[in-house]
Amino acid sequence: MDLIQNNHGLFGLALNRLLKNTKEIKMVIDELFKLYDEGLIRPEINRVYGLDNITDAHIYQQSGESTGKLILRLND
Repeated sequence: MDLIQNNHGLFGLALNRLLKNTKEIKMVIDELFKLYDEGLIRPEINRVYGLDNITDAHIYQQSGESTGKLILRLND
């Protein structure tokens, strides 16, 4: 229960299975890009930070308030 209350997650991945199915992985990635190109899926961008605000971005990400993706611009 602490994981949920503290906005933490646990993720495991069996890479050996994935490495044996590279054709499957490519098919899934191709389909995701197709859906993206067709405008059917889009990542949710929550905030955009400049490199000079990387500390603020990290603090916000760790706060548990962020939803969607945080973008870090390397140049303005």
